[in-house]
Amino acid sequence: MILLFFSTNCSLIPNDEALVNKVLFKTAKILKKTKHLELIGFGGGTDINDLHQEVSLTFRSHEKVNVEKARELLVFCSEVLLNKINSTENIKKYLLNGKFTTKSIKVCVIFEDENLEYYSTEYLSMCFCSHSNIYFLTFEKYKNVLDYKETYEESVQILKDQGKYDQIMKEVHEVCNKY
Repeated sequence: MILLFFSTNCSLIPNDEALVNKVLFKTAKILKKTKHLELIGFGGGTDINDLHQEVSLTFRSHEKVNVEKARELLVFCSEVLLNKINSTENIKKYLLNGKFTTKSIKVCVIFEDENLEYYSTEYLSMCFCSHSNIYFLTFEKYKNVLDYKETYEESVQILKDQGKYDQIMKEVHEVCNKY
């Protein structure tokens, strides 16, 4: 009986953590609706003063993607997350420096089939954005066979050179305003 009380008492979650989690879940809902990503993990970290330094979201996708598609997806997801965090006024006082950048977020997407197995090596197994870097990984029998990294800025420049960045940002603003 006591365990039930503690597990359901919402006041045990600090206000700042509740606000951050609300933004993370809202972002996850947007990405599920727009990119069919299933949230499988979330988290964050604070500094010694309990100011939030970073947040993270981890998703599963059943889509088969290459580096090009993964780059577009990660930039989109990262920009949606940054938009939702930085546009939430009552959360800024809990953020280190009052604002998040790509150095403050981690977004990971794991690509698996319906049996939760990685796709063949012609497709990516995982991609993630962490501390302003984007990583692309392919596994074969859980052994890493492709490991490619570029900075977030390089990813953005590649998308600009391909004429895709403006469209991605337009979509980011549309979904952030809609949801």
